[in-house]
Amino acid sequence: MSEKKKYSHGEFCVTDMEYVNDFSMKLEFCHDEWRLVDFEPLMKGRHFFEELLVHEKFIQFYLTGQTLEWYNGVDFDPEYLYENSKPTPKPYFVDDDSPLPTAAEESARYGE
Repeated sequence: MSEKKKYSHGEFCVTDMEYVNDFSMKLEFCHDEWRLVDFEPLMKGRHFFEELLVHEKFIQFYLTGQTLEWYNGVDFDPEYLYENSKPTPKPYFVDDDSPLPTAAEESARYGE
């Protein structure tokens, strides 16, 4: 049985993000770990989050320094996001000198 790694409250914060598609994002947590979150099941059936199931409203968010917050003031506890996500590779950040990865490199990176 594997032991789940626990972090203090101060280490459970979202420091960066990359929008993936639909209701999914890659989030970087304070301990330099990137995780993939599918927000759709986290929002369904929760009154304050239901309006965010409209994509145009879902993408209206910002980083607070601790977590993501949406235009209407709702947010998720960063520890809850961590626990409801899965590890994912760090995203590519492209600068002017970096070539984009090929499709084969991208597929290999994600195990496809």
